[in-house]
Amino acid sequence: MAIRNVRKTKIPAEGKKSSRLTKAVLLLLLGVLLVEVFVTWDATSKIGEKARPANLEIIQISDNTCVQCASVNLLSAPISGSNSTKILSTSTIDFASAEAKSLIAKYGVQKIPAVVVTGEFKKDNVVFLWGDLGGKMLTDAVIIETSAPFVNATNGHREGLVSLVSIVDSSCANCTSMDDFVSSLKQTGVNFVSEKTIEYTSSEAQAWITSQDIQRIPAIVFSKDIETYDTIKQFLVQTNATERQGFYAYHSTSPPYLDLGSGKVVGLVSVIYITDASCTTCYDVYGHRAILQRFGITVVNETTYDIANTMGNQLITQYNITKVPTILISPDGAYYANLKQVWPPVGTIASDGWFVFIGTEAMGTYKDLASGQIVASTG
Repeated sequence: MAIRNVRKTKIPAEGKKSSRLTKAVLLLLLGVLLVEVFVTWDATSKIGEKARPANLEIIQISDNTCVQCASVNLLSAPISGSNSTKILSTSTIDFASAEAKSLIAKYGVQKIPAVVVTGEFKKDNVVFLWGDLGGKMLTDAVIIETSAPFVNATNGHREGLVSLVSIVDSSCANCTSMDDFVSSLKQTGVNFVSEKTIEYTSSEAQAWITSQDIQRIPAIVFSKDIETYDTIKQFLVQTNATERQGFYAYHSTSPPYLDLGSGKVVGLVSVIYITDASCTTCYDVYGHRAILQRFGITVVNETTYDIANTMGNQLITQYNITKVPTILISPDGAYYANLKQVWPPVGTIASDGWFVFIGTEAMGTYKDLASGQIVASTG
């Protein structure tokens, strides 16, 4: 049998190199692809984890005997209502229970109602909640306490229940009222458990006037419990309020009011309008009324005199008036701080305390009494 010789064909060296390079490129591409797949999976996993709601447990500590205190459910509602949370359990325990006492001691709870939050409270997507709710983040829990009124967790006393006494002079129909001030306190959350109004002449009012050094009527007296409200406490500091025998007193700062030192009601203003009937193009002097109203000035009497009138002529001379129309404001205008502040550029104050308006050109056309000329408004 003849043996057949098979001729072997050699692969050029360049071909071998190309094949190895192709394999290397494919392996590299495969590696890159695997890395990209892993990175994408890892990133997607992390994004999903960040977006996942935090698993939380809530324990509510309440005292049902404090009917004025806010419901503990109001404290936890923003937590359970958030899209960033998943509440695994919610329980409510009484302030007097052993479990509550243990949690109060462990976490330093000071005000009841309170909420104890455990679980994934440090997760990035819920941390903002604790700042918004005024929560205190500890190592293993977040504590959220109520605002006033509350039960003092240390001694069980109820704090933030404020008593209010209003002292008035009902005979003064024009005196300012403290009602708006009291309403603003209520709007900030102050809880008044008792309110009463008494006449300043009564024996009870006189005792308050003496003990609280009240110098103006109307006035209000409220108990020291108002300090438990943080915003009001800042107000007390800013106004240099003085606590006397467990109470704070505030009197009217805007006239008219009864000045107890003089026994007179101050801030009741009279206005005299001085006109010139011969000047038909002069500005309407009664336009001053709206300006006085904007400054909160209480005008109780108005009189008008023409310069042709004897009294009008006398006032022109007495107050050295050189331009008309104009107005005169009685000395009680001095009790209005805003008026005194803006008066210097537009008026003078006579030796008898009357305010004399001289800025007539700012109002419109007027008459110059020295020249007898009508000066048209340039405004």
